[in-house]
Amino acid sequence: MKSNELTKRISYNAIICALYVALVFIFNFMSYESIQVRIAEVLIFIVLINKKYTIGITIGCFIANLIGPYGLVDALIGSFATYLSCVMLSKTKIPWAGIFILPICNILVGLEISYFAGATYEASLIIISFVMLGEIITGILGTLIYKAIIKKQNIIDLVNRI
Repeated sequence: MKSNELTKRISYNAIICALYVALVFIFNFMSYESIQVRIAEVLIFIVLINKKYTIGITIGCFIANLIGPYGLVDALIGSFATYLSCVMLSKTKIPWAGIFILPICNILVGLEISYFAGATYEASLIIISFVMLGEIITGILGTLIYKAIIKKQNIIDLVNRI
């Protein structure tokens, strides 16, 4: 890989990473805890255009969670769930699959929140369900946004520059 290409890849992933973190904090009131619709997760759908953005999205999630209420544990578990979502969605290449992939991968996040809350088994099921519901909403939103931007060749060209 040429030095210029590597610089571009790092720069573009840094922008995606920063955008993820910014979206988490702009929508802070709904980015953490058991009832969450993390708008930043919509960025996962960019991997349908270029899977190389998996790195920026995953690091963005790591940073946002590291600064969040659960710290390092959430940074590791949450970014792993996001990474899995990116990889699985990029492999399917089917936008609507995100509606199923995101909630399944984020069961881990529901379990983590349940643990920190000291939840009973029944309460854990409710927390996991709420996390999954938030990810379903994010999946629907991400799919709709992806369907809208996929029609714009200039946006596709921009995303594929790295």
